[in-house]
Amino acid sequence: MISGRTKIDDGTLLFVGGHALLVRVLSDDELAAIREDLDHPLGPVATLSGCMAAEIRRLRRLARAGDGILLTGETGVGKEVYAQAVHRASGRPGRFVALNCAAIPTDLVESELFGFVRGADSQAVANKPGLFEETEHGTLFLDEIGDMPGPAQAKLLRFLQEHEYVPLGSREARRLDVRVIAATASLTPGPQAPGLRRDLAARLGAEPVLLPPLRERREDVGTLAAYFLGQPRFLAPAAFLALCLHDWPGNVRGLENVVREAVLNSEGRREIRLEDPAQRCGRARDGGARRSGSTLPAAACPARRRRDRGSAQPAQGEHRGGRA
Repeated sequence: MISGRTKIDDGTLLFVGGHALLVRVLSDDELAAIREDLDHPLGPVATLSGCMAAEIRRLRRLARAGDGILLTGETGVGKEVYAQAVHRASGRPGRFVALNCAAIPTDLVESELFGFVRGADSQAVANKPGLFEETEHGTLFLDEIGDMPGPAQAKLLRFLQEHEYVPLGSREARRLDVRVIAATASLTPGPQAPGLRRDLAARLGAEPVLLPPLRERREDVGTLAAYFLGQPRFLAPAAFLALCLHDWPGNVRGLENVVREAVLNSEGRREIRLEDPAQRCGRARDGGARRSGSTLPAAACPARRRRDRGSAQPAQGEHRGGRA
C-alpha cells in the first residue's frame, strides 16, 4: 500500500483500482523505435517495450543488409519468430529453413548441413543435398549454434567468408547464396556444448541482437496475451493482473502455453477468468495478489544496460528439431 512519498523507479508496476500501470523512463530513440514498430510491426505483435523496440529496429536494418545475424536471449523469447520476420522483410525469394543444432546427433550435423556425395562412406549410396543447397536464395536459421561441433563451425565460418562449401566426400567447392541467422541462449560454453567460436560470432555480426526476457518487458504481456487469445475472447481484470505478476521463466512461449490452456479450460466462455490462467501461472513472484496501489519493481532492461555501458558482448518455415 502506498502512503506518503514513494520512490517510483523505471520498471515499477503499479496496481491502482484494478488497473495495472507500468512506469518506464524512455529515451527519444526508444520512443521513436516503439512508434516505428507500432506503425509497421516486424513480428506478429508490435512491442511497447523500449529496449525490445530498439533491438527490433536493429533487426529491421539488418534485414535489408543481407549479412549474417546472431540472436541471443533466453529460451522462449522468440528468436525463431524474429528470424522468420527478418527473412520476410529481406525479400529473399528462397525458403526459410530452421535447424536445431542441439537436436541433431554430433556425427550427423555436417552431412545434414552440407550434404554428401555418393561413396563418402559405406552408407552413402547416393548423393544427398544438405540444408544449404535446399535453402538456395533463402535463409537458414541455426538454433542453439553453440551446440554445433567444432569442425562444423569451421566449415560454416568458411561458407560465411567465401560463400562456398564442400560436401562430405567431395573435393569440389560449390557456391551458394544463403543467408545464415544463428541463435543461442548463451555465448558461454556449457558442459556438453563446445560453445560458439569467437571468429564465427564475429562473422555473424559485430554485436549480437539481444532479445530481452518477458519479465523485463512486462508492457508486452497484455498485447501478447490478446494475440494468443484471439477474438472475441478477453481476459478478466484479475486474470490480467495474475499474468502481469508472473515471472515467466518460459518467456513468451510460456505465456502462450498458459493462455492457450486457459482457453481450453474456459468451456467456451468469452471472458477468461482468474482461475483459468492461474492453474498454470502458480503463485506470483511476491507470493500472491497485491493490494490496490502497491508496487512491484522490475529489473532494468539488459539491452539498455549494455548500451549505457557502451560495451559489446563477446563473442513459419521448415523445421529440423525444436524452435527458439
